[in-house]
Amino acid sequence: MSKYINKLTDEEIEKFFNDNGYELTKDLKDPDGLPIDAIERGEDSIFVRAQKMQIDETEAALNAYLAQKAPHIAALSAIASMRSGYGRNIDLIHFSDYFMSKFCITEEDKQDSEKLCHSYISFMDDKFPEYRDDLIAYCDSLEDEETKAPEQKDDGPTQTL
Repeated sequence: MSKYINKLTDEEIEKFFNDNGYELTKDLKDPDGLPIDAIERGEDSIFVRAQKMQIDETEAALNAYLAQKAPHIAALSAIASMRSGYGRNIDLIHFSDYFMSKFCITEEDKQDSEKLCHSYISFMDDKFPEYRDDLIAYCDSLEDEETKAPEQKDDGPTQTL
């Protein structure tokens, strides 16, 4: 059971994403027309469906102009940029007490995911006074794969030349 994420309200989660340039996708429907939650909670993690906010005014103006003057090119661009089964640039973001990650396809996604994770850790550290110590203890508890001795395999007797 999670120690921290279950204390976060949906409003706090939405505010965190808004503050980091994302908006939750609250208008999704499944094939039967039933709503799909933007925030799905599990015992130990949360999945969020969100989209990057259109921040760049020049890009927005260019997209609007392109859609008006060359709709076929705009349509091809939209098709090429689709990353989800919902037909939009929807990011699926997974987080637990100490880690947040987007499902990444491109290098830009990976960079955005790392930035989001750093922001998430800062957010949690500001919200919960004991978070930093628990995060350090959690990281210290992880085995270091580089220093971990390889497992010994018993292949029977060895022969020396």
